Formats: sequence, structure tokens, C-alpha cells
Amino acid sequence: LVEETLYIGTAPDHPSCGFEISEFVVQWIWFRKAVCAIEQCFLANTDEGRTLLASISRLDNFVLGGQDFFCLSVIKRPNLPLVPRQPKIWSDWHLIKRLSHKLSIGEISERPSAELKNGLIDLATMGLECHPSLVGSQGSRTDCLHAMSMLYLAVSSAATKTKLTYFLNQGGEMASVINRQLEESQTDFRKSMDSFLCQLNVNMEESPTEVDAFFSTDANAHFQDYSAFTKDLMARFALVQLAPLCEWILVKRQCEVLRLLCRDLVARKGEIDASSSERLKASIGTLLSEGVACARVGVAELGPYQAFLWVLEEQGWDSLQGDKFSHEILTSMLFSSLTRVWSNPTSVLRKTSMVLEIPGELLFPTSEDTPLGRSKTILVNPTKTSDDLKTSTVLSLLADGFLAKKPLNAASAFCTIENLEARKVQAKLLVKCLMSERTRTHEADGQAWELLYLLKDTCKSLRGSVTDDQLHVLLGICERPFELKSLEELFLSTCRSSSNPVLVSMVESVLRPTLCSLQSAFSTKGSSAMTMHLALVDIYLGLLRFHLALPRSILDPGRKPMAKISLMTNQVASLESQIASELLSQCMATGNPSPASHLVEDVSRLKKKIRNQHHKVVARDTSVPFSEVHREFHEFAKSFLAVGDTKALAQKLNRGQDEQEAYNRVVNLRKTWQAFCVRSSQAFCDYEDVVNPLIADICLVARGFGALLGTMSECPKVNLTKHLVS
Repeated sequence: LVEETLYIGTAPDHPSCGFEISEFVVQWIWFRKAVCAIEQCFLANTDEGRTLLASISRLDNFVLGGQDFFCLSVIKRPNLPLVPRQPKIWSDWHLIKRLSHKLSIGEISERPSAELKNGLIDLATMGLECHPSLVGSQGSRTDCLHAMSMLYLAVSSAATKTKLTYFLNQGGEMASVINRQLEESQTDFRKSMDSFLCQLNVNMEESPTEVDAFFSTDANAHFQDYSAFTKDLMARFALVQLAPLCEWILVKRQCEVLRLLCRDLVARKGEIDASSSERLKASIGTLLSEGVACARVGVAELGPYQAFLWVLEEQGWDSLQGDKFSHEILTSMLFSSLTRVWSNPTSVLRKTSMVLEIPGELLFPTSEDTPLGRSKTILVNPTKTSDDLKTSTVLSLLADGFLAKKPLNAASAFCTIENLEARKVQAKLLVKCLMSERTRTHEADGQAWELLYLLKDTCKSLRGSVTDDQLHVLLGICERPFELKSLEELFLSTCRSSSNPVLVSMVESVLRPTLCSLQSAFSTKGSSAMTMHLALVDIYLGLLRFHLALPRSILDPGRKPMAKISLMTNQVASLESQIASELLSQCMATGNPSPASHLVEDVSRLKKKIRNQHHKVVARDTSVPFSEVHREFHEFAKSFLAVGDTKALAQKLNRGQDEQEAYNRVVNLRKTWQAFCVRSSQAFCDYEDVVNPLIADICLVARGFGALLGTMSECPKVNLTKHLVS
């Protein structure tokens, strides 16, 4: 019955079950902890005890989902992603994310070319669909960013009781307003298109007098409306043409911000001077302005950055130093950055048309004058011309401008009276992108501080499986990256003494190469060797964190505290009843009632635990049982991210063994990992606090393998002129 209820996906409260399943599992875990306390000294030394342990072990297989009890508390991450804890906030949370996705070209840029109208992302394709990123305003993207940031603040420790209601109300109201504005913009766009179509599609069979009268009375007004409409449309699509380049720069900006912040949290132990604080503010401000202008980016991803900037500007770093807000928000920042590993700006650039004119089929759906032929004549291949997306973008624009001068394309001029204003806007943004500083020298001295932060975060998660003194040793070593080589054995021996069997099993296979590669990366600068070491750290650290963080219990972590609260409330009621009985008995016997001190202490202790558990509750409005999350990720770990297979594949690439076979295997695995991450983020969107850290770990491994593939061989040198024009 337990197996059917917990693992087949039925409701938590089974109709034929006389008790609440989640409370039963919590009680079973408490019982197992009590058994462990007496196992070595009593149960293991008697026949009856060994029989009892065998029976308990068999039931463990059902209650704990086939997991060893000692693996249940493998890792408890101290810094979980910020998520809503009430169903109403979840609703607003998901709405803003959907709106953010609509206001970007993320979905349309991922479509195969065959599904696009002209095989490219062009003005005709987006216009005919009334795509929100084309018809929506830049102000809508900014409002969407601010709404998401307010919800992040509302669910964080930075929100005081007086501001909590304000943040929640503002975020929810802004989401509704943005949604309504977007619907109105799409309606207005369709009406404008229909209006201009009717105005321009004059019935030439009418008498010349009627036609002349039509144009003489309203010609100027119609022309002004049409001109403003088309100029605005082209100006927006001009920004879409530069979206891949803007995204490429944004990824570097994110890396810069994360490394600056992680360095201050790790190396400086949260202490930061005024100059570093101002530098961090400036970096985040630049990131946000560029992110809002980039059509490839869903602005909800930038919500954590905006929320952090607001708190930093209002309260200053001193208020964050002893607060956990900086660690809370950094977890969400890292997730936003790591999940961009699946984006491919170069591929999107190749699918984006550089033609900037109103296509015939947009105003005349039956017109044969389509940009299909013109688009096909642009034969720039960014992957063969340059690894730098800046150069590739310029070459693509130049190719369109050069080919437009050919007689066959005389109607497709690069710069016309109609698109002049749009080209000016585009040119300003392009120059800004081309002149953007190389971020390598600004990324906290080029050191991968975000990886050191993740290692330290992993060590913090081991609290309970190591002593406090051992934990202090591990955290101290993480703060001394340049001495990792001399402290490596101390770090590993401390981890071996952990009561965490999963960690112990990976000390030699994963943790040792992680430390070796991390130390090598910090001692090597500006070389391909450094890239190789960082790639290996990504793989090993992501592998370690993923297997440690796999859900060990079939109970929803948000529902589990509710079960504990219910059980402890019953215990408090029982103890208070016992205290009342004793008081009554003593009063009747002696007239001087004095309750037993140990009972009062137990009640006080339980009430404190209940208050703590209330802060951990995550109320979800979902029909997806957590057992599916548990099953999916464990099956994925066994099939596609096993420790031994993944490490062997990384070693093959690192040593240059069976390169072609390893290359093909990695390419296929990355596609599988990407599909799994996308599916999991959609299917289990109500379990972000559990799923997002695991997805981030998968992305970290994928990023490492991607870097290894990039260092396998250099791209052959090519003649740029030859590939520019066919």
C-alpha cells in the first residue's frame, strides 16, 4: 500500500489508508534515527536485534524510495533558490515568467528553419504572428523586470513585515497590468495592419474620380500614420537583428558580476570597501540596461540582479554583510547564468535576416514580392569567419549592404528613406556593443571565484554529517584557493570522516580531481591550460553537487515541514494535557501546584521547533506529485549522469583518447541534458526550490564539456572575403 501510494503517483492521502502518508514517513524517519542511536550498542549484538534490523531494512525500501536511510540527509543546502511560499504568489510568479518569455524572441529563435515562414527570423514572420517582442514596448520589458524583482524581494529575508505586503501587491498588480497592456498592443497592431491593408488595397475598378477624391482628402493623414507605423516596426526589428550580439555580451557581463560578488563573499568574507561596492553597482546597472535592450533575454532572468541592486543602493553593503540575503539572491543569479549554457547566439545570428524593410506579404498577404530570394543570397557563415560574434555580426550586416547594391537586389537597399531612422538606432547600439570593454580583465582578476563559492556552499551543506570543527576547517580551506595543494590532504581526510556515504564514495573519484583542477586554475592565467582546468572543475564540481543534492526522500520538502508541525502540535497538546493533570493533582493534594520542569522545557522546545518549521513550508498549488520529481531525477542520474561514466568521458577528452568517439558522445549527451533540463523546468515548475539547483548542476557539467570540446582543436583559418559573399 505504501509503495502504491508514494511511487505510482496517487494522492498523498490514500483513500484506503487510515493515516496521513507524509506524517507516517516523518515518524518513520524519527524512528530510524532512534534505532541508529542504539543499533551499535544493542541491536547488532543479539539475534532478536539483527532480525529487527533486517525487517526495518526491508521496510526502508518502500518508505524511503529504495534509498539507504543513511543517505537521507546527504545534503541540506543552506542557500536554496528564492521561491514563493503561498499559492497566490506562485500564480503571479509564473505569470510574470510567461510574460517575460513572450516579450523575448527565445521561442521563435529556437524553431527549426523549416518552421519559419521564409526560413529565417524576419520581419514578415514576426509581424504576421503579431509577436509580442515586436509589438510590445520596451517599457513593458522594464515593468516585467521590476515586477519580478519585487516578488524576489517579497520572498527573501530582505523584506521586512512592513514592506512584504507592498512588494506582493505591487508585483501582482504589475503582472496584471503588463498582461493587459500586451493584449491591447497585439489587438492594436492587428487593427493597424487591417486598416492599412484596406487603405492601400484600393479597388482600381472604381472610377478615377472616386480614387482621386480618396487620395486627395486623406492622403497626407494616411501617409503620416503609415510612415510612423512602419518606422516604429523597423526600429524594433533592427534591435532584433542585434539580439545575438547583445546576448553574447550579456553572458560576459553576468560572469563579471558573479565573480565580483563571489570574490567578496569568499575571499573577503563579505567585507567590501566603497570602491568595490560602487564597481559592483555599476556592473549590475550596465548588465540590466543591456539585458532589457536584448530581445533574446527574458527579463525575468534578471530579476535577482535588479533586486540585489535595489537593496544595495537603499541599505548599503553593511546591512548585507551579516544578512543571508546576498547568499539567497546569489543562488538565483547563478541559476540564471548557468542555464544560458544552452543558448547559441551564433546559431541564432545565422537564422536572422539582416533585411530591414517592410515585406510585401505583411501588408499584402497575397503578394508575390517576398524577401525569400533576397535572404538566401546572404551567405555569411559566422562559424567559418570568426569566433568573435562582434565580427560575425558586422560581416552579416555588411553582406546585406553589399548584396543590396547588386542589380538583382536593387529593391532591397541597405539604407533607405524608410529605414533610415531604424538604421541610426541600430548603428548606435552596434557601436556601443563593438566598443564594449573586454570583460576578461574585469572579472575579479580573471579568477573563477564563482566555482570556489560553489565549493564552499557544498561544504556548508555538509553541516550535520561532519562536526562543527571539521566544517570550520573545510570552510577555511575554501577561502585559501592558492594554498589548496598543501591543504588538499587535510580537506580530503576531513571529508572521509563524514557520516555521509555518498560524499565518502566520491572523495577519491570526484573530490580529489576537483581540488587539483581548481588549484591549477587559480595558479594559471591567460592560457588554454587554464581553460582546460576550469572545464574540469565545472564537470567534477557539478557532478559532485548533483549527486549530493538528489532528493533522498519521496516527501515534498515544502510539505514535509507541515507534517512535522502537525506531529509536534499533537505532542505539545499531549504534554500540556499532562502538565494540566499534574497541576490539578498537586493542587488537590498539597495546594501548591508546580509542574515538572522537564515537561515545561519540552513544550517550550517543541514550540520553538514549530515556529522554525513554519518558515520552511512551501505551499504549492500543483497536481504533480513529488514522487515524479524523485523518480525522474534518479533515473536520469543513473542513465545519463553516472559518476563513473561521466568522469571517464572527461578523462578521454582531456587526454585526447578516442577523440572522435568521445566528441560524438558528448554532443549527444549535451542534447539529452538540454532536453531533460527544459522538460523538467516546465513539468516541475512548482518545485523550483528542488529542481533549479539540480538543473544548475547539470548545466555546470554541460558547460565544462562544452569548454573541453572548444579546446580539442582550433577552427581552421579561412579567407573571410571568400565566405562573406558567394
